[in-house]
Amino acid sequence: MVKFHQALAWYTQLPVGSVDNFDTLVRRFTSQYATSRPHHITSAALASLKQGDDETLRVFMKHFASISVKIRNLNPEVALHAMLMALKPGPFVDSLCRRPPPDMEELRARAVGYIQMEEHSAFRDQVRGKSQAKLDHGHKDKMKVTNDSQFKKAARANKGGRYDFYTPLNAPRVHILEEASNNNLVTLPPPGHSPNSADKSKHCRYYRNYGQTIEECRTLRDRIEELVQGGHLGQYVQRQQSHKGGYHG
Repeated sequence: MVKFHQALAWYTQLPVGSVDNFDTLVRRFTSQYATSRPHHITSAALASLKQGDDETLRVFMKHFASISVKIRNLNPEVALHAMLMALKPGPFVDSLCRRPPPDMEELRARAVGYIQMEEHSAFRDQVRGKSQAKLDHGHKDKMKVTNDSQFKKAARANKGGRYDFYTPLNAPRVHILEEASNNNLVTLPPPGHSPNSADKSKHCRYYRNYGQTIEECRTLRDRIEELVQGGHLGQYVQRQQSHKGGYHG
């Protein structure tokens, strides 16, 4: 709308003698402010509407309403047809095709119900996604701990360290050592040095020195376990059903 002071300023700047009568004034005024006249939107504006693949029903309905409200005397049938053509496939458009609404008021009311269902479904999927991601993360952590434990166990075994579990035996290790040595399963190392402070009451048959018994010898304990796990010395493995007469060590 042209304001009075704008029109007056335009009129006072007209060249002298350029307006000879009222009709000329109207013609020149109309030409000057033609772009200021309001343009009415028609139902054709709805034909260009399309709901995007990622566009929610709430956003689309808001856009549709912002245009349709500017159309004078919009026919409900025209509006419904435009909406059916603009909506992407889904439950809402299927509902409109099965039972067309009699007016725009019912159309908007039914849209509200489908908007709520759509948003609830999106929220549920989001919660499920977070829960699944948490479970996957926990499973990965558990697998990592298990793999790390197995790696460390294998590393200890390869380096001659202690095993996490030792097979129960039914005979003293000194006897098992003799059997393994006679069958070339174990090669005795060179005799070890015995410190002056070593306990002479403790003798190790494996290292042939003093300071520890053969049952306390960590290296022999690991060597025998390695042979057992390799399928040797089965006759010295204590069976689970045997509850008496076995050797525990």
